[in-house]
Amino acid sequence: MPGRAFVTGTGNTGGRSVAVCVRPRSLRGAALGLAALLWLSLPCAGAAENGRLLLDESEYFAELPVVLSATRLSQHQSETPAAITVVDREMIKASGARQVADLFRFVPGFQVGYLYGYQPSVTYHGLSDEFSRRMQVLVDGRSVYSPLYGGVFWSELPLAIDDIERIEVIRGPNAATYGANAVLGVINIITRHPSQDPGTYVELASGTGGVRDGTVRQGWSGADFDLRATLGYRSDNGFRDRVDSSRVPFATLRGEIRKSTNDTVELQLGASTADAEKGDPASQTNLARDTDTNTSYQFLRWTRGLSADDELLVQAYHNYRNHDDDYFTDPLNLGPLGVRQVPIDYGGTEHRYDLELQHIMRLAPAWRLVWGAGLREDQVRSPGRLGTSSTFENRQERLFANVEWRASERTVVNAGAMVERTDYTDTETSPRLAINYDVAAGHTVRLAASRAARNPVFIETSNDERYVLDGVLLEQVSVPAAELGSEKLETYELGYLGQWLDRRVLFDVRIYRDRLKDMITEIFVPEPDEFIPEKQAFSFANIGEFVVEGVDARLDWRLAPTTRLALTYAYADASGTDVGDPAVRNQQRRLESVPEKTMSALLIHRFSPDWEVSAGYYRVGYMLWMGSGDELDGYERLDLRLAHRLRLGGLRGEMALVAQNALDEEYRDFIDENTAERRVFATLALELR
Repeated sequence: MPGRAFVTGTGNTGGRSVAVCVRPRSLRGAALGLAALLWLSLPCAGAAENGRLLLDESEYFAELPVVLSATRLSQHQSETPAAITVVDREMIKASGARQVADLFRFVPGFQVGYLYGYQPSVTYHGLSDEFSRRMQVLVDGRSVYSPLYGGVFWSELPLAIDDIERIEVIRGPNAATYGANAVLGVINIITRHPSQDPGTYVELASGTGGVRDGTVRQGWSGADFDLRATLGYRSDNGFRDRVDSSRVPFATLRGEIRKSTNDTVELQLGASTADAEKGDPASQTNLARDTDTNTSYQFLRWTRGLSADDELLVQAYHNYRNHDDDYFTDPLNLGPLGVRQVPIDYGGTEHRYDLELQHIMRLAPAWRLVWGAGLREDQVRSPGRLGTSSTFENRQERLFANVEWRASERTVVNAGAMVERTDYTDTETSPRLAINYDVAAGHTVRLAASRAARNPVFIETSNDERYVLDGVLLEQVSVPAAELGSEKLETYELGYLGQWLDRRVLFDVRIYRDRLKDMITEIFVPEPDEFIPEKQAFSFANIGEFVVEGVDARLDWRLAPTTRLALTYAYADASGTDVGDPAVRNQQRRLESVPEKTMSALLIHRFSPDWEVSAGYYRVGYMLWMGSGDELDGYERLDLRLAHRLRLGGLRGEMALVAQNALDEEYRDFIDENTAERRVFATLALELR
């Protein structure tokens, strides 16, 4: 069942008109200007419209949301065995985000970076390159994790932001529920039920940086079915002075058929075609090249309600990605072969097939159980990355269970585990035990311990990249791993979730210690290199131990029925045992990849029934992105959004103006060459039901 999102009310000025002009020259000035606007409007927060309060008491004093992602059981947020941040629909809209990845700037401890303008990376407490391999990402319960590279290709997802109902983010390991790769966290993107979007919806966006976006949606409903079809398009020019423009048309379909009072069948289909540019401005020949990516998915789920507390679910899906990226190097002096250009092919094809059964039942009045089993097969082909035109396969078998025990009126115990076996790893068990205790009404303390595993992906087990010309090996870039096992994570955490001021303030804090062992690490290996002796090959091995200790917190404050403020803060301290090991490639990078401090703020305020303003602030400290990334100074960013609601007969809509990095304080993003500038765009949304 969907969780309840917080809702903002509307107000009027009681006949008073106030005009304020603020032209901030610093973040402090912007904050003071926003505070002044709030101060002028707060006296009207409880105003009435047409003789009634703009927000009734049940909405203003909001209950904790019900979430699904922690254990697969529907639970109130205070009863889950993990720290959960819910990015609700109000926050999604107010953020002004064009990319789904940017929404995670408002989750405690999360960092977002862009290798290219179309390739974001999202991670929790650093420890990431362009592919965040320790984070599981789901869309309506379907994993979108890449079996070849790991991580997620966010910009290619066939997903319209306006189709998202909410995002549930698990801060910390959740392998007991979702298995390998749910090590540092889990992101579950939950789209809206098709019955929520009847009629026609159109949204257009245009602005600086080549922003040209569009969404068209149509919904249908009948006595026993609901259906939603969405067509979308995203386009921009990427970073300044970079060759990284992109155009992504996509389409999705979500339908539900109610076969009987107990049986429901859900179908989801989606596809995208990403056309992007990539290149090196300093290159003689590779100034720009086109890369084409086609993705698609098919998802089918059958649910049978056996009783009020007994449900059976079977789901199956297929993910597909085909990427074309081939080019020639600059002319190279290859000795006896002369000056030649070497062909490079970084393309590849990925398939993921997954089948899962899940059963929820109530064992006794105080006991609930969810258990299930799944089969998965990954197939990848990438001659340039894996050194052969053959298809690599990896099969996975899994069994999971979680039991919830209400030991008393104040105590909830969750115990669960996932057992997995793959072709490339031994059988792994990921258990978790958590106790939640209500110290007082609205105040819960959580103590949890868990162990998680991350299985290697094909780019780590089988990476065999080489440059060959006329049958001659010019360079061995990488060598397949001799023997590679899973990473292991042990986590202990203490959490608190409390509601204050008549439930208008929600405070969530997590104190944790993560111990990551047998880290999958890049190492140097000897390689024959006749023509380019300064190059060194690399491979992967399980080396070293890494410890991250820290705290992250979130405060969600309903200042008034028309005003909401969400604040996040995270502190992390990292240490490792492999620093100084000459076999480890870039060993110091992992320590520096964990930023000490990250913080954000999102302020939403409605001046009247038709006008709303929001401001999003994000700051991250010194950080080094691994892989292709660079060492970057900390930066801060302010996004602003002003929206006006439209009412024209039976037509409803909204006009909005968004300024990302509004103060135009340039900063480097992921690599030195990426300069983030101010981007301004306008949106127009119209809805006819």
